[in-house]
Amino acid sequence: MNRSRLRLVREEMAHRTMQQQVEHQHQQLLERAERVRQADVEQQMEEADVLQEQLQQQDEENDENRDPEMEQRRLVQVARQAQYERLVRLQLREARRFNNGVASSVLVPPPLFWEEECVICTNARANFYNRQCGLVCLCAECAVTAVIQKLTVCMMCRAPVNGIYPYVR
Repeated sequence: MNRSRLRLVREEMAHRTMQQQVEHQHQQLLERAERVRQADVEQQMEEADVLQEQLQQQDEENDENRDPEMEQRRLVQVARQAQYERLVRLQLREARRFNNGVASSVLVPPPLFWEEECVICTNARANFYNRQCGLVCLCAECAVTAVIQKLTVCMMCRAPVNGIYPYVR
């Protein structure tokens, strides 16, 4: 009995020693993984800084090469879109005030539905929309033609046209 007990004690001690070694190795692996992770983060931060500097240089080059007339048109389009959005917010605020806090669906513009190409010429990208129905379906040339010809209904849904407006994506 004494020998079997001694053998069990030795096996248990060997098991504990092996378990401690495994735990020690596990701890070392965790520490090594943390060091690698920190190095990775530092490398990614350096790469991000380099990319940011490159983007700033490209922006500066673009600013130097940018056509002032084109830039002015883009700024006017952005300003018009911002003004339209501000007017919609004002209409919603007024609707809530007159409808006991519940917005009226009459004043909310419909969501914009995108057509990738102009529905008239199918050659250019559609970037003008009808405010009444919210369909983005005309290219610049066809929008000008529609305004000149005093288009009264939408080409897709036949909703009344109360204006054709450029949309900045």
